[in-house]
Amino acid sequence: MTPNQVENWIQYSDCVFNDVTHKTNRYGMALSLFVGFDNILLAQALLADESLESHVWMFRQIIKSTGIYPDVILTDADPAVDAAIK
Repeated sequence: MTPNQVENWIQYSDCVFNDVTHKTNRYGMALSLFVGFDNILLAQALLADESLESHVWMFRQIIKSTGIYPDVILTDADPAVDAAIK
């Protein structure tokens, strides 16, 4: 996360949208995007795979960087993301 994204996460993370693309880049990695209302990009991560462990790692890095858990996360019902959120 950039310093600006950390500030935005702290201010706008009460409700975030998360979507993960499925290996559409040349490296075959998953791109996870977190967007707030008003289309603010709050965080992004390139993941080696879409496993539970990768998503847990990603969420821990966001919390480590910001110290803030979102109140609501809207996803596309990916089972690994849902399990990592819990």
